[in-house]
Amino acid sequence: MGKESTLVLGIESSCDDTGMAVFDRASNTILASLLKSQLEAHIPFGGVVPEIAARKHLDALTPLFQATLKEAGIEAKELEAIAVTEGPGLMGPLLVGTCFAQGLASFLGIELVGVNHIHAHLWGAFLGLEEFKSKEDMLGLFPACAMVVSGGHCNLYKMSDPLDFSLVGWTRDDAPGECFDKVGKMLGLEYPGGPKIEQLARSSSGQASYDLGQTKIQGLEFSFSGLKTHTGRLVRSKDFTPGDSNNIADLCDSFQRHAFGQITTKLKKAVQQYPETKSIVIAGGVSANLKFRQLCSEAIPQVRWVFPALKYCTDNGAMIAALGAQQISKQVKSNNLTPYPRYPFGRFALKGPQ
Repeated sequence: MGKESTLVLGIESSCDDTGMAVFDRASNTILASLLKSQLEAHIPFGGVVPEIAARKHLDALTPLFQATLKEAGIEAKELEAIAVTEGPGLMGPLLVGTCFAQGLASFLGIELVGVNHIHAHLWGAFLGLEEFKSKEDMLGLFPACAMVVSGGHCNLYKMSDPLDFSLVGWTRDDAPGECFDKVGKMLGLEYPGGPKIEQLARSSSGQASYDLGQTKIQGLEFSFSGLKTHTGRLVRSKDFTPGDSNNIADLCDSFQRHAFGQITTKLKKAVQQYPETKSIVIAGGVSANLKFRQLCSEAIPQVRWVFPALKYCTDNGAMIAALGAQQISKQVKSNNLTPYPRYPFGRFALKGPQ
């Protein structure tokens, strides 16, 4: 009798990147992780067009599957299971990914596991950690405060263990990355605006500081629409010169500091509320911002900070495979794979899948 397979294929298609990876849960290692970007297709529209994204996923999945197996040096019949993003995300892209995964799992006769996209981002932060290789050492990171900061989400969790996600804070309106992209558009920057704003902010002297307001929301909830509105008013005012590169750089620097300042302030409150916290885990596309990482580490130096490797900050198949493998190990399985869209906002947020 042959050796039991421990290889899990991860499939990510929640938005505009098609990700696929092979994870070996016996050794906790990624054997292959490939990504097909759609960025060029969406730049002309200044944002992701769901219908275009769905068609691009459809074109990408089969070739990417073949390339991922080749990169991992395995055959499809060696897979133990498939983990696929179930939600939140754009419904069209999610349907394409889950249908592909269901068909492939049925053909191979293997298990299929649905994975929460936001939770998986946090597992992307664990990949590459020395503790990740040992399940016992990894437990030393918990309980943790864990936050996903991206273009579509701003969720704060209390994690008592690797599979315990208790939602304790969320944005009432815009996600941070969404706010970055909208401000980038105000400044005439090419989509996506986040990386462009970070780059421009680096050339700022750091001496000039624009007052862009502060959220008055108490507790652990977030709001970025006011920051967006203040920035927009400033851009249209006589105090701002659009063609002045120094002016734009200073505004980008001030905008970043305001956006990240709100997050670090809320994280301080979370650590005070949960003093047993051993680590703070930050994941999602915005976690790639180096200024953000610096401000976080300076804000709460007494707690260990965990950030993902840059290649695992944005959507990818490795994080889906890693969380899916953990669910298989703990026998946390999806009986009915049902794609679901983005979380609703505000007080309704807790009613959706957590």
